[in-house]
Amino acid sequence: MPIYVIKTGDETLRVREEEFGCTIWSRDKYAEGDETSLDILRRMSEGNSIEKIAEDLAREHDAPVEQIYADLFGMFEELSKAGWFSEELRILEGHL
Repeated sequence: MPIYVIKTGDETLRVREEEFGCTIWSRDKYAEGDETSLDILRRMSEGNSIEKIAEDLAREHDAPVEQIYADLFGMFEELSKAGWFSEELRILEGHL
């Protein structure tokens, strides 16, 4: 199963595709995500910005970009509990 690498803050995260979605881990932390989380984190690992991801998802799902930002905020807010994605969360707050 593919493993994606994401740099966030001072940490390097690894994201592994699983049947249920994905596992996300760093040196001392672990989390799980669904298929949507996997898709977003995969896009990040490819170098896409939060803004680009939001615009692409809005277009792909024929949804208002504001709704996509709100949904992304919820996902990153949950992941920030592990100490990850604080910068991405700040970016998203600016779009709410």
